[in-house]
Amino acid sequence: MKCYRFSERPIEFSLIANLFKNCFGRNLEEDYWNWRFLNNPVTSKTYINYIIEDNELVAYYAVSPCELSVGNQSYNVALSNMTMTHPDYTRRGYFKTLANNLFEELKKDNFIGVYGFANANSHYGFKKNLGWQDLTVLNMFSLLQHDFKKLSIENEDRYTFASNPLSKEDLMDMDKLSATDELIHLSRSNEWLNWRLIKNPNNQYYSLKIHLDSTLIGSLVYKKYMETIDIVEIFYKNEIDKFAMLNMAFTFLLNEEVEQLNCWSNLYSEEYDGMKKMGFKEGEFNTNFGIIPFVENKEILNIKNWHFRFIDSDVF
Repeated sequence: MKCYRFSERPIEFSLIANLFKNCFGRNLEEDYWNWRFLNNPVTSKTYINYIIEDNELVAYYAVSPCELSVGNQSYNVALSNMTMTHPDYTRRGYFKTLANNLFEELKKDNFIGVYGFANANSHYGFKKNLGWQDLTVLNMFSLLQHDFKKLSIENEDRYTFASNPLSKEDLMDMDKLSATDELIHLSRSNEWLNWRLIKNPNNQYYSLKIHLDSTLIGSLVYKKYMETIDIVEIFYKNEIDKFAMLNMAFTFLLNEEVEQLNCWSNLYSEEYDGMKKMGFKEGEFNTNFGIIPFVENKEILNIKNWHFRFIDSDVF
């Protein structure tokens, strides 16, 4: 058994697609794979390891590079992204071997860790074998239309809204806004947002722009599914009343034949309590959020320091 690096020995996509189908029972689209792994804006290098036996791809592990801001410093981290072992080759330690081998390569390239969203199937193995540190359990944070509590907001008629499919012009407007004041968060650079949102081959994203008089004070990035909206990220002008803006934005969205809003929110942020006041509730278990650190840094192990949204996952 030998590990191969994709950057040194590329393999045909058909082998990857066949393994994906054997593991998950559904098709993997080549344009998605190319987008996620070959066209990453952080680096042109691919971080993929795999094992071939009897001319068949039997195990595969990939991560997707990202930039992490910790205070005023920027570091490279990787999103643990695609893990699969052929059902006939499980319980041989292949994933552990691939992951540890890949982590050594990341360390050489000065990555400070691998973060991810581990489901019930992968969580135990990550903790037992790879040094996974749990940050928090993420439940869906949802607002049902009939639970919404509209706040009394002064000068409501001064707010105006415009919703449209997300464009590059919308991204330029977001450059003038903030997404968080938390210590730790993934990059929200224009280049990364363009790759993550505009060029995404799987999802159509929308922008809800909020103006107060003639001033842009916020933009919600979201996607639709039937009568549900997933709030992917929230951008806002620092000096405005954020909760008034959000309440007005939620009012607008829930009046658009939408029955439910979903997001992730940090339990320890001021925003969380404000959104609960508006009617958001913790729902079903969604995922385990954690990191495999390569350096000693207590700040990145403290969930109170983090800002995260659906945008930081590869699912939404």
